[in-house]
Amino acid sequence: MCGGLVDGNSSREVRRLGLETLTWERLPDLTHARDRHACCVVRDGTLVALGGRDDTSASIASVEVLERGSGAWRVLPLLSCGGRRNLCTFAVEESASVEGQVCILGGEGEEIEELDEVYLVDLATGECTPQPHLGIPRIESASARLPDGRIILSGGWGIDAGGVTTAVEVWELSRGVRRWLPGMVSRRFMCSGCMLIDGRFAVFGGMEDNGTVHASCNALVLVSGAERWEPLPPMLEGRVAFTCVAVGACVIVAGGRGIGDALLSSADVYEEATGVWRRLPCDLPRAMSDMGSALL
Repeated sequence: MCGGLVDGNSSREVRRLGLETLTWERLPDLTHARDRHACCVVRDGTLVALGGRDDTSASIASVEVLERGSGAWRVLPLLSCGGRRNLCTFAVEESASVEGQVCILGGEGEEIEELDEVYLVDLATGECTPQPHLGIPRIESASARLPDGRIILSGGWGIDAGGVTTAVEVWELSRGVRRWLPGMVSRRFMCSGCMLIDGRFAVFGGMEDNGTVHASCNALVLVSGAERWEPLPPMLEGRVAFTCVAVGACVIVAGGRGIGDALLSSADVYEEATGVWRRLPCDLPRAMSDMGSALL
C-alpha cells in the first residue's frame, strides 16, 4: 500500500502487510507524494506507482518503481499522455520493453475531465500508445483482471453516463474488443473490486450519488450467457476510496473514508469459505484514504 491522503495532504509513505505476522512493515518512501494514483506489479515483483494527484490537487504524469529488495524508488519518464488520476492500471505480459508495460484505463486528465481513453504504456520511455476507447468515460470505478486476461470495470462516475453509473464492461486488450455485462444492483463510485477464488467478480462498498456510503457487497457470476449479480455479506462498516486485495481465498480491505467522510484506519478480512467478515488486529498506523495498492 503506497501514498494516499492523510489529514488533507498527499503522502509518500509505503507499507506492506505481512500476512504471517499481521503487522504493517515500512518500505522506502515514494519519491513523489501522491494520492488517487494507480499501482500494479510488473515482471519479477517490481512495484509501479503511476499518476495520481499531488498536494496542489493537480493531476500528475509521474511514474516511479520499487524493485524487489531495493532501498529506494526509481523515477521513470513521465506519461506522454499527460497527468492522470483516479485511473485503473494493469501489467501487460511482454518482453520488448526494458522496464515493462502497463495498460491504463479511464481516469481524469489535467483538465479534470472524465476520460474513456485507454493507453498501452512503455514504462522505459513513458510513451502512451492509444488503444480502442472504453464504452463510457469513467473514474473511481471498481476493476479487476479476469483469469483469461480481460479487464472488467464496474460503476464509477462519468458525466456522459449521467453521473454515477451502474454500467459494467469487460475489455480485451489484445483485440481491442469490449462487451457490456449486466449493470450493478445500485449506482456506485469510489468502490473497490477484485476476483474471488470461485471466479466471480466482487464489488465492495462505495458511494451513491446521493452521498450514501455503503457497506454492501455484490458478486457478478461470469458464466457466459448467464451473467448475474449475487449479494455478498456486507462489510463491517461502510467504506469509500479504500484499498482492496484478494489473497488466497480471502479479501482484505483497509482504510478509506466512512460515514460522515471520516478517515478510517481499520482493516478487515472476508473469508470466502465461511462468508464471514472479521476485523484484523492490525490497524493502519494512520487513518488514510485514496491509496494505491498491489499484491506483492
